[in-house]
Amino acid sequence: MNVKRALLTLSNIEVVEFQANKDAHIRQPNLQQAMTLFETRRAIEPIIIKNVVAQRSDADIVTLNAHVVLEAPAFSNNDRQQLIRLSGEFHLLIARFQNNHLLTGFMQILIMGIFGQYSFSN
Repeated sequence: MNVKRALLTLSNIEVVEFQANKDAHIRQPNLQQAMTLFETRRAIEPIIIKNVVAQRSDADIVTLNAHVVLEAPAFSNNDRQQLIRLSGEFHLLIARFQNNHLLTGFMQILIMGIFGQYSFSN
């Protein structure tokens, strides 16, 4: 019941879309929607970065450096899909370094809206 409630909440903010007798899917934004998502993300990222600078730990830096190492093969192989996925993960990782769970959750919604390829059973 909690999962269904969560999916309905995501549907209300247009992140998830239900199809009759099928699974729930993350919406695939058109170009204008993607631009709006990026614009919104750019608006909240400075706040997140300010929080991260004040709150980050040495372990956070180690984690971030490990993630950057994962990006190198994707760059050298020109693997666009992997680069997009890793980019989303990078931004979420940074958001998780700060202690504002609302901003972290909002960033996750924005990234799922932009990069989402996830599917959830209804």
